[in-house]
Amino acid sequence: MMRKLIRKCLICNIYTLKENHCGKKTVSAHPIDFKPFFKYINQRIKVIYPWIQLHGEKDSKKES
Repeated sequence: MMRKLIRKCLICNIYTLKENHCGKKTVSAHPIDFKPFFKYINQRIKVIYPWIQLHGEKDSKKES
């Protein structure tokens, strides 16, 4: 399995291979793994895309 090496500095938005940049820790520049049969996929979608209404959910704003 290949290790994810590319990292991103959130302060200056520069991609690097270093763990620290601008005096702070860098974060992984790779997206999280997506598995369509993941048990908590609905919760993950709500966090990443809060404006999306998932199938079977009712919009509470329309009801009130």
